[in-house]
Amino acid sequence: QDGVGASGARVGAGEAMAVEGGLDMGEEAALAGKVLAGTVAIAYAVKYGSLAVDFPFAPSVPLSAGILAAPPLLLGARYAQLSAGEGEGGGLPQLSMADVKKYGVAGTIAYVLTELAFWAFAFPVAATLFYN
Repeated sequence: QDGVGASGARVGAGEAMAVEGGLDMGEEAALAGKVLAGTVAIAYAVKYGSLAVDFPFAPSVPLSAGILAAPPLLLGARYAQLSAGEGEGGGLPQLSMADVKKYGVAGTIAYVLTELAFWAFAFPVAATLFYN
């Protein structure tokens, strides 16, 4: 069976059809290997790491504060770094309604679901904090 590839060229039955912007088989295998290696390494660290250190099992206010504060501080530093380059063509990517409309119904649905997810989380949290 012959087919048409992503570029519009005819592809024979024995030839692979590459998806435009996708990974080829070698890249997919490399990615799968990296994911597997990372999973094994994390599982090993979780299983045997508790024997080497005792801080996960001993209450510690400074460690807890550090764990809670690190992600927002790192993200804030990254956004500050990106914002500093706005005038030079860098910076954060801007999303407009034209970008959403470009993807048609799928873009609109994605936008609506994102907004619903935000408000489904933000409103109850804000109301709870306000009334308590």
